[in-house]
This record gives sequence, structure tokens and C-alpha cells, in this order.
Amino acid sequence: MESQAQHADKAQKNVSLPEAGFLFDDSRIQEGVHMSADRRTVTKTFNSNAGVFGNVLFSVGRYSWKFRLGSLQNSSWVAIGVAPTKGDDRSVGWGISSRSQRFLGLTTGGTTASGDWEDGDIIRVDLDCDEHEVTITNERTGRSETIMNLPAVPLMPWVNLCAKGNSITLL
Repeated sequence: MESQAQHADKAQKNVSLPEAGFLFDDSRIQEGVHMSADRRTVTKTFNSNAGVFGNVLFSVGRYSWKFRLGSLQNSSWVAIGVAPTKGDDRSVGWGISSRSQRFLGLTTGGTTASGDWEDGDIIRVDLDCDEHEVTITNERTGRSETIMNLPAVPLMPWVNLCAKGNSITLL
């Protein structure tokens, strides 16, 4: 378990993270997802899981980016995190969802208290490739979740939209 001093040190590191500078990847988008012309907003157009990747790979260093939740339909969810570059399965990622689920590769890894997300929330992703971890924070609530022991492979930004009408915008 992480000490308070280690946690405070990590929080201090995250203050000066560089902007990631990427867009959604229009060549790796699943059918049923509409992407805006500027490639910053994706909207689900039918009910089933559909993932979208960023158009950049990260393998060393620290990066940070933010999403705005545009719409969460009824009791549906979105997941935000990172995914490996291999394969084309848009449901494989490491992250958390608006319904308090942890995604750990191909499985869900239990629940988290940091998934209390609402329409309009800003969700920040801090990826530390050197420490092999990702922290996902809801800026409205201040709640965050860190997933450690990510695979030592290049990773890309990843979102998974569950239901028709769900949307998310890269800030």
C-alpha cells in the first residue's frame, strides 16, 4: 500500500505533466460511433460496447489529457483509460468507468469509489509509462483511481462507449 508521502509526491509530479496533444484515431473506430470532423468528440449511435483509440502511442515518460462527458444515457456507462496497440479489440483496456468498474485488460477487476461521473464532468487521465501506471481523476469530485502494473508495451488513449447517445469530448 502506498504511504501518504508517496501519494503526495506523485500528486506533485502530476502538476507539471505535458499536454498529450492527440486526436481520436479515425482509422480505428468501430461501426456505430460517430466522430466529429475535428476528431475530438465521439458519440455512440447504437446500443453495444464500442471503443475508440487516440492516434498516438506512449511508451516512455508521463502524459496527461482530459475528456468532458457530454452525455451519459440513463443507466449506461463509459470507460476511460489506456489500451495496448496489438489487436483491434476496442474492449481491451486498463481504466475505470462511470459505473465504478475497473478494467484490467480483458477483465473487470472489481469496483472503485471514483466512478461517480455525471454529464459535463471533466475526467483527467495521467499516464506514467516509466512507473507503468495510469491515474484517472474526476475533477468535479476530486476522486481518483490508480491502476498499477500496466504492461510494458506502448499504450494509447482509450474510451469505451456503452449506449446509444453517450458522447465524450477530448479537451
